[in-house]
Amino acid sequence: MSGEGLNRNISLLYAARFCGNLIFFVPVIVIFFQSQGLSMTRVMVLQTAFALAVVALEIP
Repeated sequence: MSGEGLNRNISLLYAARFCGNLIFFVPVIVIFFQSQGLSMTRVMVLQTAFALAVVALEIP
């Protein structure tokens, strides 16, 4: 593989890592849950459960 191809792959890797860590859905999902009748307390409980599941199930 040429040096140019490797540099492109490294750039793509950085872009994928950056985009993978963006969490634009969080404000939208809170509004969605509230529109479905959930209180803010229940929304936060769901967010906590989601965060714990991500930590527990993440493959190292």
